[in-house]
Amino acid sequence: STFLRLNTYLRQWGTGTAPAAPSAKTSSVNVTFAKAFSGTPYHASVTITEAGGSAPSGAICTLAVTGLTATGMTVTVNMPDDDSTSSWKLANATPFSYSVEGPTVLPS
Repeated sequence: STFLRLNTYLRQWGTGTAPAAPSAKTSSVNVTFAKAFSGTPYHASVTITEAGGSAPSGAICTLAVTGLTATGMTVTVNMPDDDSTSSWKLANATPFSYSVEGPTVLPS
């Protein structure tokens, strides 16, 4: 990941990939920040970076930050469809980019 520090503000960004889950509709991955924040970040966002879809049907899943701490976050991928056939499962890995903003302390 890459970061920018301005006084007590820290912004970090990078990429990750949630693993495939061929028999499930949900998958999660942990992201560890390169620099720890001094407290819980103010904001985190994730965006899918591959337009091809995570399911064999070509459907695009949703992404959510389901755990956010000073040192990292959990990104959960979900296929929000009630169809239980295999064409709606997470057969493909889901690449994403992320951006996180929060507090930091000035270097001593």
